[in-house]
Amino acid sequence: KCRNCGHEGEVEQILAADFIPPGKHFELILQICPRCTARFVDHVPPMDYAAEELIELGWHIYQAQVGAGLWPIVVPLAAIDKPAGARILEIGGGYGFGLDICVQALGWQGVGYDPSPLGDYGRRELGLDLRKDYFTEDRLKDGKWDVIVATEVIEHLDDPPGFLRLMRKAIAEDGVLVLTTPDGACITPALSNDELVSPLAAGAHLVLQTVQSLRMALEEAGFAYTDVQSEQLGLTAYASAAPLTLRDDPHRARALYRHYLGQRAASAVLGSDTQIGFATRELFDAANDGDFEAADIAWKILCDGVRQRYGLELETLTALPEGCGTASLSELAARMPLGLGLIFFARAMRKLASGESRVAVRPLLELVLQGVNALQQALAQRALDDKLADNIEGIVRLELLLCDAEAGRPEVAEALLALNDKVAGWRGFVALVNAGAFSAAARLRDGLGAEPDAEIPDGLRRDVLLSLANFHLASDGDAALALPVADELAALGMPADEIRLGSFVRLVNGGRYEEALALTARHDVAAMAARAGGEAARDAGLAQAVLELAVGDPALVPGLLAMADVVPARCVELLLGAFTSLVNDARYEEADNLAETHALLSRLDGQKGQAEEDARWAAMMLDLQQGRTDEAVARILALENAGGDKALLAGFYVDCFIRLVNDGRYDAARAMDGVEHRLPLCREMLRQDALAALVMLDAQPGGQGGRVPARLSALAAVQMPQERVTELTLAALSVLGNRGESEAARQVLKLAEPLFIKARAPFEAAVRDALFAAGVLHMQEKTEWPRGAATFAKLRDSLVKEHPPGEDEPAPPAPLFWPALRGELVVLQNLKRGEEAVGLLRTYLPAYRDAPEDLRMQVEGG
Repeated sequence: KCRNCGHEGEVEQILAADFIPPGKHFELILQICPRCTARFVDHVPPMDYAAEELIELGWHIYQAQVGAGLWPIVVPLAAIDKPAGARILEIGGGYGFGLDICVQALGWQGVGYDPSPLGDYGRRELGLDLRKDYFTEDRLKDGKWDVIVATEVIEHLDDPPGFLRLMRKAIAEDGVLVLTTPDGACITPALSNDELVSPLAAGAHLVLQTVQSLRMALEEAGFAYTDVQSEQLGLTAYASAAPLTLRDDPHRARALYRHYLGQRAASAVLGSDTQIGFATRELFDAANDGDFEAADIAWKILCDGVRQRYGLELETLTALPEGCGTASLSELAARMPLGLGLIFFARAMRKLASGESRVAVRPLLELVLQGVNALQQALAQRALDDKLADNIEGIVRLELLLCDAEAGRPEVAEALLALNDKVAGWRGFVALVNAGAFSAAARLRDGLGAEPDAEIPDGLRRDVLLSLANFHLASDGDAALALPVADELAALGMPADEIRLGSFVRLVNGGRYEEALALTARHDVAAMAARAGGEAARDAGLAQAVLELAVGDPALVPGLLAMADVVPARCVELLLGAFTSLVNDARYEEADNLAETHALLSRLDGQKGQAEEDARWAAMMLDLQQGRTDEAVARILALENAGGDKALLAGFYVDCFIRLVNDGRYDAARAMDGVEHRLPLCREMLRQDALAALVMLDAQPGGQGGRVPARLSALAAVQMPQERVTELTLAALSVLGNRGESEAARQVLKLAEPLFIKARAPFEAAVRDALFAAGVLHMQEKTEWPRGAATFAKLRDSLVKEHPPGEDEPAPPAPLFWPALRGELVVLQNLKRGEEAVGLLRTYLPAYRDAPEDLRMQVEGG
């Protein structure tokens, strides 16, 4: 007869096994009801839930510190939409954590019923209204409940329908019943013995529900609205007489749970089971959530609590207390926290996630194994097991192998392959490559396959591909094999430039130019290098330069080497060639930048070779073009001393001289010896420019003005155009006259006078300046005063034509007008032609503005 729906008749037997826990022995037979699909045992073994045996075992400590799963309780409770103050009834809550969550986290109020002695501890340590009793019909007088919670209860009952009918009577019309229970549909021959232990709980679980059977039982009990969900070997059911409104907000549930753990860990009595339990769970869940601040707070609480309770220092603990490895559960609970393995596991994961190496975390992982093994052996003495401890043990054993891989221990490759776990194996491969243990990594890779397959999670797959690329790019690897790996990474949206650049550099350095060229045909190496920057870009730039020098276009070398900061000796020739090419192409700024970036010119001293020789000439040309004349002169002289082409260098030397004169750097120009000796080696145009510069240099202060007339006369011999001879003659006359070099100026004046005769007013500035200088010279000799008057008059007439007098008001004169008029007046006075001088003053003083005061006084004084 089905214990769930009452169906009688033939049933299918799904499982039969002998179960022999300590001190007991009975046969477990599990049936399947053909009507409701529930799984039920064929007979009910005696079970006294009120017995003190569990307390004697230390079960209450285990439940408080680590055993009770609180997150599975929070999830269904958080889905119920009831306000603070709602009446809550918990059935079979044991220690009372479900009721505590309702009160502390959700703000509900109520009581709990459980016949086991665990409730005594929950009542005392959690401060709850927990009643050591079964919930029966006579309790209905206490009124209706807004929420009734029975987590992992119904599977223990031999009459589930009776229990559900009682719950229907106890629930308010809009109240919600919440049940959790193992999913009987998961009990199949595919499960291993270890996986069967927990859902079967032989001797305790009598009826295992399925979605169908539990919904049928709830409906037959009078619940009009049900919601039964199956997840991870368990069922969660919500039932009500009114339409259900449930919250589907996992983020809210998680936040509620984490807040509850943190608040309870901080408020519980220091060193109590509940304080250690709450802090242990908070540490574990905070580390899993990546909430390191909360994890560190929980760790501090645990350190204080464990020190208070057990006298142990978690920060410095290196081994479990003596006797833990063989202790019973109650004995173990007296020596250490039962969740010590879990505590150190969470601490280790927090450290790993923060970037600490596995090698540094290894001592913690060793403690994790000691802790979980001690707990498991203690539970095994009573045929019990902790699934989380089992899970952690497997994770830690793998982490220890990964520690070995991270340390580069070669024997770990075989140990990882022995696991027959590709995910673990590829994680080890990544660690071995990162450790530079390429031989061990190669053995592991050979056993795992060439590349990760579809089983590998995406995140790990990306890590593996990156490590494979580094593996192929290692000294003993084949760089070409890294390219398809880079393509895979690019297809996953991962950066692949550095891998392709690394492969390119390795191929070039290995002389595999055709493969390197094929790579550049598929990918823009220069663009990749620009994106990558840093050392990768420098190496790629140098490799491209080597490749272009070997099989490509050397003209591309400058741009490629612009990425290089540190240049190997074998690439200096390339850089010098690039520098010379830039200068020859008149790309002077780029040449300057290249020379400065790589200190190229300082490399030339004492170095021999064609590239160095070409670069010396290029440096001289660059200095000339960039206006660094002094530096250019020094380089020209150095090239001459080294036996350079004298005719070519003579032209450059003379060009520097001309530049200095044109820039007004007369002292520097005079310091250049041998200019005139080099002139015969220069082309005609350059000789003309040099002679003109010599004329102007001697005309300047500090020059030998006496040589100027002869130099001007010599210009005809070099066939200098007359226009330029005229310009130089007039300029020399002006400069020498202004300097007071009268004798030399008079010699130049003889050459200039034919030019004055040809000149027509208004005169150009050079003629005006020269006429003024000529007038001043005539003033200095009495015999030449008439010529001086004529010269000044000629200049004055030109200036008047250039700037005629104002008709209605005075006009501004030409800049040289007043000095020229004064000169004319002085000469006229000297010639006793005062009337004429006064006439000029009376004519021009009213006509022009800004007349000098001394000229006005002459008119006013008669």
